[in-house]
Amino acid sequence: MDQNWKVVLRTLYELDLERKYYRLRDQDIDTTHPLLERIGSLSVAEFQGAVRFLDRNGLIENSGEGVYQLTQKGFEVARDSEFREAQNDTNTRIALFTFIIAMVEIVNISTTISEAGPSSGRILGIVAIMLTLLTVASLFRPGPFQKLRI
Repeated sequence: MDQNWKVVLRTLYELDLERKYYRLRDQDIDTTHPLLERIGSLSVAEFQGAVRFLDRNGLIENSGEGVYQLTQKGFEVARDSEFREAQNDTNTRIALFTFIIAMVEIVNISTTISEAGPSSGRILGIVAIMLTLLTVASLFRPGPFQKLRI
């Protein structure tokens, strides 16, 4: 089942925002079920397993006649997941822009190096290389900066 429940929860969350609800009992689910068609990447068995997992863990509830809705807990889990995804996207964009700014600054420093003379040029060159390495490392592993509390 792995992460199938997350896919189903996210789909139910999106539909809940649209006020659309579907029957989710095992006998109501086949390859033509609207949710299964909407998701597209799960088999009937995977979908049924995910629905059972969500039900067992109190993330959805039967509101009558086999129609399931998100519980408050399910809504919060889905909303928090959506927020984390948006936060990750924002962090990735910030890292990319930081990298671009660092590259522009390195070009600026390299221009200064050629004007500063040989001994100053070496020091500025080393600083430029270190800044580049730190910036690239932050794109792939933000951990070092978290430890430095920058």
